[in-house]
Amino acid sequence: MKNRVVSVTEFKAKCLTMLNDVDQGETTITLTKRGRPIATIQKPKHRKRYKSPEGMLAHLFTEADIEAFEAINVGDMIRKEIEGEADLYE
Repeated sequence: MKNRVVSVTEFKAKCLTMLNDVDQGETTITLTKRGRPIATIQKPKHRKRYKSPEGMLAHLFTEADIEAFEAINVGDMIRKEIEGEADLYE
C-alpha cells in the first residue's frame, strides 16, 4: 500500500477518485495545508455491517437498560401529555 501526500486543494478537486483508491485498499492519503500534514485518510481496519439499526446500538445498552425501555410505554406517556393527564417535564 502506498501513501500519497496531497494538498487539500488537490484533494478537493479529486476527492471521489482518491477515496475510491482508499476504499480499494490501494493507498492512504496524507492531506497537507501549506506543506504541513493535517490529516491522514485510510481504509478502516474492520468494517462491521449491521443488519438493522438496532444492531448498531446493541453494544451501547445493557440488558437492564433494555428492560427499562420496554417497561416504559412511550406512546401512553405522550397520549397522557396531550390529553393533559401527565406532565412529561416534571
